[in-house]
Amino acid sequence: MCDDVEPNFDAMNDGVEPVMIDLTDVFTTGMMFDTRDELLKWARNVGRENGIVVMIFRSEIATARPRTRTKLILGCERSGKYRPWKNPNHTRSTWTRKCDCPFRLRGTGSNVDDGWYRMPLLEIIGVTSTEMTLCVGFAYLQSERVDNFTWALQMVKEQITSGEVEVIVTDRDLALMNAVENVFPKVVNLLCLFHICKNVKATCKMTVFPKKKQVQIMEAWEALIYSYDEAQYYMKLAIFEGICSSCSIFYDYVHEQWLIPHKERFVEAWTNRVMHFGLCTLGTPQHKGLSRHIGV
Repeated sequence: MCDDVEPNFDAMNDGVEPVMIDLTDVFTTGMMFDTRDELLKWARNVGRENGIVVMIFRSEIATARPRTRTKLILGCERSGKYRPWKNPNHTRSTWTRKCDCPFRLRGTGSNVDDGWYRMPLLEIIGVTSTEMTLCVGFAYLQSERVDNFTWALQMVKEQITSGEVEVIVTDRDLALMNAVENVFPKVVNLLCLFHICKNVKATCKMTVFPKKKQVQIMEAWEALIYSYDEAQYYMKLAIFEGICSSCSIFYDYVHEQWLIPHKERFVEAWTNRVMHFGLCTLGTPQHKGLSRHIGV
């Protein structure tokens, strides 16, 4: 789920501002399902308990061809965009539940008694001073809990025979961040700027209108995060607050989810105090997460 918000469009139609909800945690599981139907039933029950309807987006069954696997991709019923009525004389007043919700959930056959499950993969990438990346290691985890991450990072630490790890970049996975603090207490834990900006932009698109206002806000956001010192940061913050004065939901999200608790981990005024070779995103050009789910 993209990190991961969904607007309440029923509220919007009643003249109430939409409420943003992050359902990442409730759909994160280390469970293994015996059949495709059990996986589908679990996902729909979790969705029902949290006020969304889960639908099948794509279902594929493995064949004899190489590289084909059984998989099931689920999504929200509000995914996609509204298609206007083609008849120009159509006068009926309607509204749509579709809001281009990015939520996706993928289940993959394990090839072991046709079991279905999602297994977390922790991938650890190193970066050189010439911006070359290297694979340090990876680990399949039972679940994304602090103790699982701690074990994996401890294994890495034991392989470091000289020098010290000074900077680690992760996404905002609190369990992973706590594990980093446990294993590498002196490390500066930066957050991936790419993923932060992606989440901020997605929230802006769903809560701020018109589009011209979205562009204005994102330009102010970019100026804010690239402030070169604290004095400039607080000056840019005042400008950002002024531009967002009529967009309370978006501003509260940015302020409470990112700026107050984490600005020292991604705003240049603070990140430039440590040596990170100009790289404040997660390793690969595709910006895949350090911690992500894959089907096995």
